[in-house]
Amino acid sequence: MPSFSVASQNPLTPQPAIVRAAAFNEHAAVADILLRANREYRTQLPVRIYDAYMRDLRELVASRADKDFLVAEADGRLLGAVAFYRDASLQGWNLPHEWAGMRALAVDPDMRGRGIGRQLAEACVLWAWRIGRAVICLHNAEFQAAARKLYLQMGFQRCPQFDFNVGDLPDLDLKGERLAIDAFCLDLKR
Repeated sequence: MPSFSVASQNPLTPQPAIVRAAAFNEHAAVADILLRANREYRTQLPVRIYDAYMRDLRELVASRADKDFLVAEADGRLLGAVAFYRDASLQGWNLPHEWAGMRALAVDPDMRGRGIGRQLAEACVLWAWRIGRAVICLHNAEFQAAARKLYLQMGFQRCPQFDFNVGDLPDLDLKGERLAIDAFCLDLKR
């Protein structure tokens, strides 16, 4: 995928970063951004859920076969990353294969508030639209308030039929701990 930048507000306002496909040799940097961006939740989540979430992020980057990573870059520095699924069903959770999906949007904590998360999300939306997907979806939990606010501002709407609770996932031994994960969709054919 070529590099591109999406102007969301004023096209004359310079964008803080260029969004492009991550190179294979950037796996470690992508993992680092995802982990650092999510460390703040260590105090907001039960320990078992937080540990499982961090393991999931590491596994997400380690297994690239079913997804692409987009990164935001400025002056040779990676500022953020997001996983993009051309086929949302590959994420699991019974999502339709005709949909695209995005997951684990993360911005370097030192770079927040500059529109980088929006650029990454808009790049995923644009890519999904360009490949002919009717819908792009994502999952979000209430503790991810800033991301949820962004998605709602972009027009994502709840699609509760794809919600799940991490306490119900069979591969995790959370000793009864639960956390609701909400699904959101954006109709690209409007």
